[in-house]
Amino acid sequence: MTTQKEKLKSLIKIAEELVINGADPNIEDYQKNTSYSLMKETIVEKLFDGVLSYDEDFLYLLKSEEFADFTIHGLKCHKLIVELRSNKTMQELDNFFQELDNEEMTKLFLSWCYGGKISEEKPPEFFSKLGIEEPFRKRLRFDLQKLYHQEESKDFTIICHKKRIRVHRVVLYARSGLFRGLFQATTNTTEVQDYSNKAAKTLKVIVKYLYYDSLDESLEDEQILVELQDSNDYYQLNEKSSLKYLLEYHKKFN
Repeated sequence: MTTQKEKLKSLIKIAEELVINGADPNIEDYQKNTSYSLMKETIVEKLFDGVLSYDEDFLYLLKSEEFADFTIHGLKCHKLIVELRSNKTMQELDNFFQELDNEEMTKLFLSWCYGGKISEEKPPEFFSKLGIEEPFRKRLRFDLQKLYHQEESKDFTIICHKKRIRVHRVVLYARSGLFRGLFQATTNTTEVQDYSNKAAKTLKVIVKYLYYDSLDESLEDEQILVELQDSNDYYQLNEKSSLKYLLEYHKKFN
């Protein structure tokens, strides 16, 4: 017999798959594919929102132009993010959009790179020319997970209890208000000291979470579990962030 915990896990998986593929929480397909009574679980609703927080965080990064290091057709962007998302070099993209000569299409493309979604039902024809088959947010989390493991492209170091944790500055800038402030105050350096009382292993868990919204098996470590409790506020995460609800979910079912 399926337990409530198993049903909830199944629902969360379905919810995440739907939202990653561009669905909204209230669409008919969502209700058809899930137990709507379970959807009313606050934890599930908030985990669903957590997936959506990626859109807001990275679109904020694009709009801020902070640490932007490239210009496509007159629009500032971040080489790391755009090349990761498009699998094209910046020079290839710049040449393409110069020939296209349409600023609105360039904006639409950058919106997709950062937010994982475009507002139009049917993607413009040029998306297929760029090899982009899925105009929604489907790959956003997976691309960031891949980026997390690309040590050679990490450009910043956080020092925590003498441990050096390498990161991509623009990712942490997008996802955390605390790091946003630290990086703005340290524009002339490539490292910063973490003065929190959290262990280095806890900071590593937070960094990984900021990339791809997962705590993996970290919650089996009691010290990490305790130190994560105030992390949503301490690191000034998006109010839709799923972190506190992942912790609540763990507490409820373990």
